[in-house]
Amino acid sequence: MAQTLALPKSVPLIRELALAQAGALAIALLSLVRLPVPGTPVPITGQTLGVLLAGAVLGSRVGAGAVALYLLEGLLGLPFFIGGPAAFLGPTGGYLLGFVPGAALAGRCGAWAGAALILLTGALGLAVLWSVPVGTAIALGLLPFLPGEALKCALVALLAPPLQRVVCETARDTRATPSRS
Repeated sequence: MAQTLALPKSVPLIRELALAQAGALAIALLSLVRLPVPGTPVPITGQTLGVLLAGAVLGSRVGAGAVALYLLEGLLGLPFFIGGPAAFLGPTGGYLLGFVPGAALAGRCGAWAGAALILLTGALGLAVLWSVPVGTAIALGLLPFLPGEALKCALVALLAPPLQRVVCETARDTRATPSRS
């Protein structure tokens, strides 16, 4: 079972929104990492690493919120997706649709569960949105990405604990800081 982040109960909504926005920004920055994969219309990106980290570091609810914010900002026109907002209807649309539940699952069960869900929705998106036979969708949209997702899951396992400590300590420090009126 994955270790989940338990933000202190006194963390107000505004702090959770700030954490979600910080997570969305981190995903946006990681989305700049894009590597083409020969033979498939889907590139390897840092987005999924960001999505999995958001769930693992911020927890299921706030992490999913961070991803939802990222997707909303991309739909509103921020340059987060290859092809802009139309990416939801392109070959990467299924992956994008799997990001929110993938982050939630990563926060509850671990990065591997979130990654599996994202890969499955991505392959399903190829099959449904692009009328690709299921076997071909798996060959183009799932199998080539397994080694990279395994590496991303290992990175999440290494990075999430220290990042969780930073988030929790920051929340604790801001509660302890006296306000100036």
